[in-house]
Amino acid sequence: MTLALTYAAMAKDVTVTYAVSTGNEAVIGIEDYLDAFVDDDATVVVAMLVEQIRRPGEFLAAARRARERGVEVLVVHLGRGERARAASVTHTGALAGDYAVTRAALSAEGVVVLESIDELIDLADVVTKCPTPSGRGLGLVTDSGAMKTFSLDLGDALGLSLATLDEGATRALAAELPAFAVAENPVDITASGLNDPSLYARATTALLDAPEVAGVVLAVMPGSPLQGAQQIGALVPAIAGAPKPVLYAIMGGDCPLPEENVLAILDADVALFRSPERALVALGHLVDLGEAKRARAAREPAVAGATLRVGDGAPVSEHAAKALLAGIGIAVPASRLVGNLAGARDAAASLGYPVVLKVSSADIVHKAAVGGVAVVTEPSALAAAFDGLLARVRASVPGARVEGVLVEEALTGGAEAIVSARRDPTWGVVAVVGSGGAAVESTRDVAVVSAAAGRAEVRRALGGLRLARALDRGGVALDVEALVTTVTLLARTLEASEELDEIELNPVLVREEGRGVVALDAVIVPRAHESPGPTPGP
Repeated sequence: MTLALTYAAMAKDVTVTYAVSTGNEAVIGIEDYLDAFVDDDATVVVAMLVEQIRRPGEFLAAARRARERGVEVLVVHLGRGERARAASVTHTGALAGDYAVTRAALSAEGVVVLESIDELIDLADVVTKCPTPSGRGLGLVTDSGAMKTFSLDLGDALGLSLATLDEGATRALAAELPAFAVAENPVDITASGLNDPSLYARATTALLDAPEVAGVVLAVMPGSPLQGAQQIGALVPAIAGAPKPVLYAIMGGDCPLPEENVLAILDADVALFRSPERALVALGHLVDLGEAKRARAAREPAVAGATLRVGDGAPVSEHAAKALLAGIGIAVPASRLVGNLAGARDAAASLGYPVVLKVSSADIVHKAAVGGVAVVTEPSALAAAFDGLLARVRASVPGARVEGVLVEEALTGGAEAIVSARRDPTWGVVAVVGSGGAAVESTRDVAVVSAAAGRAEVRRALGGLRLARALDRGGVALDVEALVTTVTLLARTLEASEELDEIELNPVLVREEGRGVVALDAVIVPRAHESPGPTPGP
């Protein structure tokens, strides 16, 4: 495989200084090679196809040194199938699987985790030839109307951000185009480029001059050898050494190209692609790389979290978990633990209707699955709800130890999220944030971040989720900053709480901006504690 990767890199005009097959790593592992490559001043990027990282701490230390020296580390990690976590009693265990945790830990140290060998080689090529972009908006210049439409479809499918030009940039672009061409991004210069090759350079320069454009892909028809030479002759002086990345993509797959035309592009150190799709994906990765760098640069100094102690390491009920979490500043609903119907009546009258009744038992994690949750809207319905809840629980989980019923104020409005932290035996503590509620495992709209992540990195992770739209729907902004605070607080707390394996808040109600978030349910899992027993479902 190493030889195949080397040939693929050389075919892309990537200079390869070392090509190593690590074998079974009985003595020297990938961590050692990475550490050595970082010390070589000739190293710009290290591209790795990895089956297993046997010494994660050493690998992360080497990746950290690479980041500090400006060396990019790109990884495709094989074996991404998620092993079942049968011992986990939380949603977090199902959501933060092996690959997601590995990816989060590597990303925190600046490693770019990719999904395919093509992406690995393409980004290695682009990193060595292009500056890191300072924004997100992609630009595209083409001489094909179909390619313009395709790029829009591809951008939507891949989550790429195509820049929208402001009024000034639109005027500047219009001044360079034929009167019948549309001055917008993506730019279709039309077939006029065949008669006026300078159009390619002028349109590209206009996009590069737009502040909202972070980089440009040129997606052009191959044309005749003469047309290609004229086009390249006009383009290369304009894009060689540009302050923003420019990728040159020739449509037509592996159609023959005159060698002199190819050499003219490569000699100018311009990244050449035979697929506009691969070029757009590569530029998207380069944009992500730049954004991740900026987020890490804004990382706050690490602050030790509070230590939570659960005594003898036995399972913790929701009531006890919320009391612990309230002590570190996490808001929870007003509630009262009661042992009988009379107590429930007093609690509901004090809290005000509607109220939520929940069975309180350290042996029952997923209360709704065993009928252990009821919403009561008026006093006349309380007795039936209280008695019915306990009857359902006894029938479903006859051996569960029930300490009582939790009567809580019913909170509504906002968006439901999940925020959790878990201790991975290989990579340490990671946090999970995303869309919460009973369907969290089916929607799987979550991001996993390292406990080392700062606020900007958590915001960036949130931005890639469907939850981000729910946090800003209907023109009412919800308290994203409070959600971010909860993520970092929970991760640092678990790091400091060596007795614990997981803390999960699901759902967390994200309220209007300035009103914070409230943990409606909470689970604390003591370290290395066996499952308290089956409580099926969400």
